[in-house]
Amino acid sequence: MKRRLTTSLLAALIAVLATLAVSAPSARAASTLPSMSVAPYALLPTKTALWVSVPSGTVVTVRHAGGSLIGSSTSVTGHALLVLWQPSGSRNSYVVTAPGYATSTVEASTSATSLAGALWRMTNKRNALPSTYAPSGLQTVGSRQLTASAATAVRQLIAGAAAAGLTTGVNSGYRSYASQSALYDQDVKQYGQKVADNLVARPGFSEHQLGLAADLTNAPCTNASCTTTTATGRWIAANAWRYGFILSNAVGKTAITGWQSEPWHVRYLGTSLTAYVHARQIVTEEDLFGLPAAPTY
Repeated sequence: MKRRLTTSLLAALIAVLATLAVSAPSARAASTLPSMSVAPYALLPTKTALWVSVPSGTVVTVRHAGGSLIGSSTSVTGHALLVLWQPSGSRNSYVVTAPGYATSTVEASTSATSLAGALWRMTNKRNALPSTYAPSGLQTVGSRQLTASAATAVRQLIAGAAAAGLTTGVNSGYRSYASQSALYDQDVKQYGQKVADNLVARPGFSEHQLGLAADLTNAPCTNASCTTTTATGRWIAANAWRYGFILSNAVGKTAITGWQSEPWHVRYLGTSLTAYVHARQIVTEEDLFGLPAAPTY
């Protein structure tokens, strides 16, 4: 009996060692997989985005930390964009996977602190900014102000236009809640509220309050139809993305954005995202981030 027991224990030990020998290479292989860059970006109090850097064509999948699948996206221009809903003001953990890469766990927050100064912070007719919202670190371009990153980018855009023999500048940049309110009230007084609501944002609903939007000059043009037919206007439309800007109040998209066409209005998002936007031929931020159209307040 004792000899049979010893033989059984020995057989069990051999089986365990064999299992370890097979699994060890897999464990070692998993530990040597390259990591991927996953950056969270707060969009709205209930929306966050994950920006994943992996080779183009790679399918990236995101799950809740508990394991349930949220969705997937295929990388374009070396990045995959995943937009996620989460409870207002919360901090959530997500697990991101892609073939050939080590699993990444990232935390994303939509708290007021995370949204303050967020590069991809959204505002439109359905999503207002707090009256107290004001970006930090503003820099002057000409006589206007923008956030540091947007100011640097618009200077480069102006230089790029000059190199092409064209002239542009910043006609309007950051506007506080109070200055937007004065501008809106002025247009309401002049045109009536219905017309004004298509011409200028109500206070709290303007991208200019983010410090990330600029209205570019294109003398002598002062309207959309003129801007789209001039050399400067065409150059801005074709090249703004190279400097990290999109034309967020794009021509022909009023039903989505709620604004009249403003081909002089550019919004800074950063060059990596605008290269993605350009490659995918996306026009509006609503389409980019999967948000509902916002034609009215």
